[in-house]
Amino acid sequence: MNHFIIEEAVGGTSIVRGPYSVICLQRTLLNIQDSYVMYQLGFYYKLSSQIQWGAYSLKNSQEKGYKVSKKIIGYTTGVFDMFHVGHLNIIKKAKNYCDYLIVGVSTDELVKKYKKKKSIIPFEHRIEIISSIKYVDEVVPVIHRDKIQAFIDVGYDILFVGDDWKGDPVFDKLEEHLLNHGSKIEYFTYT
Repeated sequence: MNHFIIEEAVGGTSIVRGPYSVICLQRTLLNIQDSYVMYQLGFYYKLSSQIQWGAYSLKNSQEKGYKVSKKIIGYTTGVFDMFHVGHLNIIKKAKNYCDYLIVGVSTDELVKKYKKKKSIIPFEHRIEIISSIKYVDEVVPVIHRDKIQAFIDVGYDILFVGDDWKGDPVFDKLEEHLLNHGSKIEYFTYT
């Protein structure tokens, strides 16, 4: 999955193209006449009913003279229950390695399923906390633990995880898959 940012668009608006990330769109951009607001998991996304995303929109943008460049997309996930400075340090460090940082926050249902306990801070609050961090460009819900499917869904260039996962068979398999698809894992020491 390639994510692109149109850097020089009408009115200074940027568009990030990705499975969860068409966030910012002005009515004047690409002569859009109608737009609508879709409510999804507590966030408003302003989308156009007249644009087809993908190769068409990229080609169309280039033909209109917009500067389009590939950006490095980073991704990390966590429960982020009882948010602390260690969480912040990982997010801050991850942002230093990428242009656009997507942070996945585990839903309450997922936490209960794999940790066998209820999170203290509800999902809606945890996702709001992460959304307010200046290093975070986008927040997505994590609803499963399938790492390869997450790569397909999000389309990142670098996955940031704690170094305690290095050598784990799941991450060894994931690392091989990512390398075959032009992406990688960056292991961080916990702080």
